[in-house]
Amino acid sequence: MVFPVLLVVTVSGCTVSPWGGYTKATGQGVTILEWKPDFSYVESYDTVRFYLKVQNQGGEDAENVEAYVTNINTRDWEGNTEERVDFDDLRAPNPFYGTEGETGEHYFELQAPELSEGLTQTYKPGVRVYYDYKTTAVKPITIVNYDELRRLIHQGKTLETGPTTTSAGPLRIDVITGKYIKVEEDPIIPITIHIENTGGGVVYNRARDKDYLIRLDIDTPRGYMTLGRCSGGGYDNGEVTLWEGRETDVNCDLRITNPPKSTVEDTITITAEYGYYIDAVTSVTVKGKRLEHV
Repeated sequence: MVFPVLLVVTVSGCTVSPWGGYTKATGQGVTILEWKPDFSYVESYDTVRFYLKVQNQGGEDAENVEAYVTNINTRDWEGNTEERVDFDDLRAPNPFYGTEGETGEHYFELQAPELSEGLTQTYKPGVRVYYDYKTTAVKPITIVNYDELRRLIHQGKTLETGPTTTSAGPLRIDVITGKYIKVEEDPIIPITIHIENTGGGVVYNRARDKDYLIRLDIDTPRGYMTLGRCSGGGYDNGEVTLWEGRETDVNCDLRITNPPKSTVEDTITITAEYGYYIDAVTSVTVKGKRLEHV
């Protein structure tokens, strides 16, 4: 016997902080706290030390964190211009123990480019920080058959669910569905998973050299429903692509396989795994001078 079922879902948003600024990029996930030269005004051939400090301010551990210098001509600047700094993994903040996210620091040493005596030039060296990350969204749901809901209404009771929780990170995930869904003979629940890039950086799969690619895992309540067909967002075997790197919608069917005889509270968990990078720039002015030969 198939019980008509109602699925009750509450959606709540989350607040994010876009990164920006000149020498400092802030946001969720790995953040560039500092990117600056030791001196902002130097002469040709001087050694310039650029200080980089990063921190994981998100809700998950960051893996394979790597940084390298960008936005300069390596034929003009000398030193470790091709250096890639491996910070390994950076642990996330731990609210239970009151600890902050793990940080990483490094100095890049470069030699200011040659300029003719009397000339000055302002350069804007950049840094790119790449890391692997995941974002988890948990959607509370209440599953109830139609007869049980009718009894609750007659008793003056209401069904309530808690807000959606999403781990802090550069992606925001919402699950969108109707407040009440009545299911008859073929109990299929349509949902839309909205994914948005809110971190100010770029989703990038380094291993496959592919922009905007995300691995998506959808975990439904065991014993009551299974995941059916998904489409949209270029969905292919659990992988989706952000449109122009900004956002995408994935439409999925959830099939009720074992309708409950009474009210059941459970969750749908969405896990997105992806690579991500952020950029920051600084400024240094170089004054040309004559190279003295010994």
